[in-house]
Amino acid sequence: MTYRNLMLLSDAAGMKLRCAPPHDIIDQAVAKHRAAGEGADRIMKLMERAAALIADHPVSRRRRERGTGPVTDIWLWGQGRPLAFESFAERYGPTAAVITGVDILRGLAVLMGMKLIHVPGATGYIDTDYDAKGAAAIRAVDEFDMVIVHVEAADEAAHMGNAQEKVKALQRMDEAIVGPLLEKVRRLPEWRMLVAADHPTLTSTRGHSAIPPLFAFAGTGVPAVEKAPFDDVAAERGGFWVRQGHELMRTFLGR
Repeated sequence: MTYRNLMLLSDAAGMKLRCAPPHDIIDQAVAKHRAAGEGADRIMKLMERAAALIADHPVSRRRRERGTGPVTDIWLWGQGRPLAFESFAERYGPTAAVITGVDILRGLAVLMGMKLIHVPGATGYIDTDYDAKGAAAIRAVDEFDMVIVHVEAADEAAHMGNAQEKVKALQRMDEAIVGPLLEKVRRLPEWRMLVAADHPTLTSTRGHSAIPPLFAFAGTGVPAVEKAPFDDVAAERGGFWVRQGHELMRTFLGR
């Protein structure tokens, strides 16, 4: 069991909630970030009932006996409703496969008709098997038009406030995934490769930031905007912006 779980709530269509992501309120009093809006009372009552059940749960008892902090509450956030997704192939053309250890991305892949490749050791955490992910991606290149590899480790390290672990995660991504994949696709008649962050997470705050996330892509028919070394300063100097995140894929594919 990890912290990535899903609660299904019936008769919730009328809810209009504002809930705080827990990773954005680290070290803050949770009372200031209670659910608000239509249906908030129902959500808070569920959380209070859960706290009462958890208090005497065997897991909490064992943690207290070991001297570690017991589980005390559940925190509900990230609310949404079921949606029908257009398939990735219908929207953009290429067939696609996804490699990830994060459940929400696995679900999105399935909803968009992508092939979900299960990789043993892909955990969605800092202990993920980078080499296994890279090897699986290289094999998938021979079968699919596009292969998407997601790695959560750098984000997790930043939420921990561990800059050294974040640097290690970026280095391992480059060494085991980005580098080998680039070597593989460069041998193809036509190729493109995109490296992007879904959002910035700062080790200084241990939370997300509204800074526009960096991306870089190269390949067949892609003119150079900036040369190496590529960093935040070079990206801003280059002046190549994608204003809305959903436009990035069409830009990358040259559509």
